[in-house]
Amino acid sequence: MARRPTRPTPEPLDVDAVSVVTAGTVLWGVGALVLATFGRGWLSDHDDEWWIWTCVAGFVLGLVGIAFVRRRRSKLGRVAAARAEQPVAPAVPAETEPAQRTEKA
Repeated sequence: MARRPTRPTPEPLDVDAVSVVTAGTVLWGVGALVLATFGRGWLSDHDDEWWIWTCVAGFVLGLVGIAFVRRRRSKLGRVAAARAEQPVAPAVPAETEPAQRTEKA
């Protein structure tokens, strides 16, 4: 069987994770409020109140996620700023570097 040629790997998208996690957290919170306000009787009649608690858990975990991605974003910003401040050393041609090869036994 012939193999199809592989496509090059696409570049990763630059996504603002804080916006994505915040939007998801808001949706979990809205779901919890809607179910608690309008659906509690129906859910109670059908023994499905766990839906509300699932939304509450999603909202709480979303709050933790927001804190995590905000901290990550600020750390990545600090690392990028530190790299930008470091001077770039000139590249040394490969022919002038001594070939050092160490083998571990």
